[in-house]
Amino acid sequence: MFVEAIREAMSNPEHQHCFFFGVYPEAKAVPSDRGEFVVYSAELENLDHVVIREVQP
Repeated sequence: MFVEAIREAMSNPEHQHCFFFGVYPEAKAVPSDRGEFVVYSAELENLDHVVIREVQP
């Protein structure tokens, strides 16, 4: 269920904000063929720690 919600949010053409509660995401640099990009990683104990919302204009 959670993975489906994440996929739906990613396919939404509107901008999304992701909020973490009680956890602290760590930025990690990931090398690729096109250069380097940053991803955020966090240990989530349960889904109560994440909220994804559409950005309101």
